[in-house]
Amino acid sequence: MSAPVVAIILDLFFAVKVQAAAKQSGLVLKMAGTADAAAKLLGEGASLLVVDLNCREVDTVALIRGVKGDPELRRIPVLGFVSHVQVDRKAAAEQAGCDRVVARSVFSDRTAGLLGEMAAAG
Repeated sequence: MSAPVVAIILDLFFAVKVQAAAKQSGLVLKMAGTADAAAKLLGEGASLLVVDLNCREVDTVALIRGVKGDPELRRIPVLGFVSHVQVDRKAAAEQAGCDRVVARSVFSDRTAGLLGEMAAAG
């Protein structure tokens, strides 16, 4: 069995969508509500980190920077999604090391494919 996908998605609509897509793709999904919880799950092994860059409760850019700066975790691919109008947020995530940032609409339309593709790379 492959390592789980860890996600920080506090928006209930997207959380349910990602859970269904992960199940459809045969992936185990572990949700985290805080950066500390995500770091703990990632430390236990993960194939992918999925981050809602619009999440106000978690400093997702700092989390990405921490993951990519950690020699034990940096190999884990990070997939972020953000509103298409938030170009500054997208740029900040990419600068922090996010491997791929997509618009919320693209993420919504291609959730299962993106999860499978990125988890396979991890």
